[in-house]
Amino acid sequence: MAEQQPRKKLSLGRKTLSTNRTTTISNNLKTKLQEKKESNISSFFKKANKEISGLYAERQKVCEQITQIEQRLLFAKSEPLQEFLFELKTKDFELLSQINALIQAA
Repeated sequence: MAEQQPRKKLSLGRKTLSTNRTTTISNNLKTKLQEKKESNISSFFKKANKEISGLYAERQKVCEQITQIEQRLLFAKSEPLQEFLFELKTKDFELLSQINALIQAA
């Protein structure tokens, strides 16, 4: 007869989280909080007066164009594209300053 090994006890206690898992959970929470914050800001601007909501909608379009051009520039460097990107970023800054001025005036 072969000797039987004693059974391992199942641990029902709470296991400690590994560093990697803790970091992942932390990053997920930060991402969710950032998305919620951006969503709240977005809904505030959309519900604000028409002038602010119009400027915000225009800024969203400009931001989308900026990201598209930045992605294109990753693969091919083009001076006209870089100039257009600079113009878009300038326009984005102007829109931000207009929105800021309207909010401070209110």
